[in-house]
Amino acid sequence: MKRSLHHLFCMIIMLKPLFSWKVYLFIVILGMLAFLPNIQLIVTEHIGNALPYSIQQGQYGELIVLLVIQAGIFALIQILIAGNRMLEKQLNSHFKCYLQEIVHKKMSRVKISLIERADVHNQMMTLSNTLPSFGFPLLMNFFNFAKSILSISIMLYVMRNIHVSVLIIIATVSFLNVFIVRKYYHRQLQIYLQASEDSRKAEYLSGLFTDRELASEVRMFQLNQFIISKWKTLFTNVEKLQVQFKNKQELLYGSLQIITQVLQLVMLIILVLFTSFTVGTYMLVTQGLLHLQNTAHELVESFNRLQETSIYLPSFFEILQFEEESEEPHLIQFGGLNQGIKVQNMSFKYPNSERYVLQQINLTLHKGEKVAIVGHNGSGKTSLVKCLLGLYDQYEGEIVIDDVSLHGYDKNSFRKHIAVLLQTYGKYPMSVQENIWLNNEGDGRNDPKLQKATQLSDSQDFINTLPHLMETQLNPIFDDGMDLSGGQWQKIGLARAYYRNADIVILDEPTAAIDPLAEDRLFQGMLAHLTNKTAIILTHRLGICRWVDKIVVMDGGRIVEIGSHDKLINEGSYYKEMYDSQLKWYVNATVAK
Repeated sequence: MKRSLHHLFCMIIMLKPLFSWKVYLFIVILGMLAFLPNIQLIVTEHIGNALPYSIQQGQYGELIVLLVIQAGIFALIQILIAGNRMLEKQLNSHFKCYLQEIVHKKMSRVKISLIERADVHNQMMTLSNTLPSFGFPLLMNFFNFAKSILSISIMLYVMRNIHVSVLIIIATVSFLNVFIVRKYYHRQLQIYLQASEDSRKAEYLSGLFTDRELASEVRMFQLNQFIISKWKTLFTNVEKLQVQFKNKQELLYGSLQIITQVLQLVMLIILVLFTSFTVGTYMLVTQGLLHLQNTAHELVESFNRLQETSIYLPSFFEILQFEEESEEPHLIQFGGLNQGIKVQNMSFKYPNSERYVLQQINLTLHKGEKVAIVGHNGSGKTSLVKCLLGLYDQYEGEIVIDDVSLHGYDKNSFRKHIAVLLQTYGKYPMSVQENIWLNNEGDGRNDPKLQKATQLSDSQDFINTLPHLMETQLNPIFDDGMDLSGGQWQKIGLARAYYRNADIVILDEPTAAIDPLAEDRLFQGMLAHLTNKTAIILTHRLGICRWVDKIVVMDGGRIVEIGSHDKLINEGSYYKEMYDSQLKWYVNATVAK
């Protein structure tokens, strides 16, 4: 309980900077809504008492005034409710944006090794479902809880002169309402938790029919009925739980209504037999009972919403505690490579894993050197590069750049001097030019850097065929969006790396989606761009290896060979086996023809 209250308090403190005049106006209106219904009850009692006198004496002046006052209070209540609903929508949007921005900023700084973990993705999925309730809805439930307590206190004071047994009956009805509603919310929460796994699976299966990447495979393998069958089973399981729960809920609510009517009958008998019964008294009690039931329902609902929110709040604060990449301004600002990069006895394993994916790596890269890193899938090439980029920083051993440990540099200043094409590069739903420069610094078709990047990446020809050239929107699932082939997207990714014009360039499988004819042109553009630059190229396709200064061969997380193309070929090395295995397809094809 203490932990829950602590998290609720911390969240309210976090939201405090957003407390504008609209929030305070919302609170004032809630306070008025706590008082006005009780004033309306008092007016109702006076109307009931004035009604017999007015009919007997034929004097309706007082009655009309009371009716006008009651109508005015009712109208004012409706105006205040409408005003608060409008405020609620504005504030909810503002608070929701604020919290989502906090999460986005946090995740943009979290270590890549954490983002790649499944349990972190599970936490993010839970947070995405619950985050909307952490903003203004949390404050609103807190304010509504306070308002309900205030309203009930005033109501009991208004009816203080009613026979004590009537107050006991009113309290009993309210308690039953509280008990049943509370039981309902607890059971509903249990069902949400019980059905969440099946719900997520059913949602995933539903999306397969419209998934841009998988819809074609679903059709070609004729998986439609198979997927629908699995979805139907999951959907039915979830709905069965909900239907059973709703039936029990209706039975409970129906029973409550019957009990309420019986108690109201008892209350009426008590009023007739044991109190100075008047029409006004009866109207006060019956209307008060109804109002008290509604207020008790609001009280329980807001309390349970607060309780439900407190259950999920820890996930929000746990994510805020995720380890981030260090941003320490006192660290050395990297100004460009002067000597080279040394990797010394470096080993690396992923968090929560005992298996090393890199073992005892020793490697030297001199300034201006072009290095190809080759090896089969799983050999450790990409992990090595991510360590060199500082994306993975929990490695053993050392990475030294210009005689300074990589840990000693400010990461942002270091990355400004690196251009990279990763295996999983971005295909952003933006224009072609925005996909290349990825910021607001470009100057469209008049940007000479942009023109040079598209020429070197062999992408200019197909860009010129697009309907709006550089301003063509990419991704067909959006209006006016165009799709590109895998090879065209890879050329856009290369243009992005070239546009940055950094002195260190790292390319991971830069021609994986490129056809052989285009690959030759890409190699020429690549070598032209890499002049006077330090470059690391990870590749399965060994054509570029003839033109680099050094080849690093990896297998099983280790470096097994280092040398030039000619040296490794002459030594009959592991690299030669890889090279010959690719070469035979071309040689054998030529002989066969």
